[in-house]
Amino acid sequence: MAVDQVAFTLNGIGQYIAAAGGLGTAAFGLVDSSKAVMGGVSNSGFRFITMAITPLLPVASAQIGQAFGPADVIKTLRANWLNGMAKADQKATAKSLIRMGITPANAATLAARTGIPPRP
Repeated sequence: MAVDQVAFTLNGIGQYIAAAGGLGTAAFGLVDSSKAVMGGVSNSGFRFITMAITPLLPVASAQIGQAFGPADVIKTLRANWLNGMAKADQKATAKSLIRMGITPANAATLAARTGIPPRP
């Protein structure tokens, strides 16, 4: 049947809706199943988060024996990213994890990296 012969009728609308729904379900399944292979397509964009947050992670906190170090922060943020956590919640989690690692020993370094003048 040629395209110009196809008439949009109310009788066929159910088929169009079913076809669109089937296509959406197939696309969702493809994206979701790609997560099994190292995160799949869901990894896109996370490298920018890693590049932005790495300079802010207190390196000194790992040296003083803190149980939750910079690598754990990245792993936590990646898990939140892959699982589709809301953007505002991801930002709040990142801020909390950075604050959790701030110590008097590394506060000046963190202030310099963010452009905030240190307290006298």
